[in-house]
Amino acid sequence: MRRFKRTACPKRFLWGEYLRIHFRELPWDIYVSCLYVAILSISILASGVGTPLASLLVLFTPGYLAIATFFPRSDGIDWAERIVLSFVASVLFVPLTSLFVDSFYREPGVLRSLLAVDLLTVPLLATSYWRRMQTPAADRLAVDLHIQFRVQSGFRGRDILLAVFLGTGLLLAIGLATYEVSQPIPPDKYTEFYLLGSTGEGAGYPLQLNRSQEGRIVIGVVNRESSNATYLLQVNLVGVRVVFDNDTHSNTTNEVNRTQVAQYVFALRNGENRTQDYGFWINSSGLWKLEFLLFKNRSISSDYLELHFFVRVS
Repeated sequence: MRRFKRTACPKRFLWGEYLRIHFRELPWDIYVSCLYVAILSISILASGVGTPLASLLVLFTPGYLAIATFFPRSDGIDWAERIVLSFVASVLFVPLTSLFVDSFYREPGVLRSLLAVDLLTVPLLATSYWRRMQTPAADRLAVDLHIQFRVQSGFRGRDILLAVFLGTGLLLAIGLATYEVSQPIPPDKYTEFYLLGSTGEGAGYPLQLNRSQEGRIVIGVVNRESSNATYLLQVNLVGVRVVFDNDTHSNTTNEVNRTQVAQYVFALRNGENRTQDYGFWINSSGLWKLEFLLFKNRSISSDYLELHFFVRVS
């Protein structure tokens, strides 16, 4: 009786399935850069805050477009050199553009940075596209990337479920990470407290007065606490004397007397600005300190902001 030997069937694989990333005739890299710049710019303008997703907008995209302008052909530099030079060019060009923007736009914040990046990037989008399309199609910068997949035939149901589970988990992780980094950074909570001269500018303070002569200033408070707040403003007139300290070999200011001359309570909505004209008289000659203490939530025991200036009365 003839016996047959049982052998294991070799595993078979299906070859030939792949993902191809290719461009030459159309500059898809510039199209993607344009879409990325547009989406990030609109998002930052709408929210008023930056996002980690905009890192490449500052560190890579301007330099990449600059290199694409100077080297539109595929035979100029290889891709490794192109990527490295893109980071280098961004680090060089973005600060120079920021200095130019500072010459006419001095408002601090993320919008100034966005203006500097867009002023650099938008012209480079146009020039890099024009340079690429002026180059013969056969010589244009190209990418031809084949990602080969090896698929094993005869998957078991358990293997398929495991692959689906792992793929779903990976997509959820990517989605959660993208959601976290795209959330706007909450703004700082603070209160603006300032004094201006009688003309509404940061000058012209009444530092020299005669007895009973009126001095006028402007007191300003802006609520940046992200919520409504109630404030207590206390104005004190402090008599001071300047003496020479032999230990430190310098003049020191000693408080002689203190008098509360005014107190105001007011509420501000978030973002609301309150300015108040304030006039005062000092009937005694000497050196005086006009002190302004701002308390939040009408609580004198809480932290406060303090402003003052000295007045010489003759």
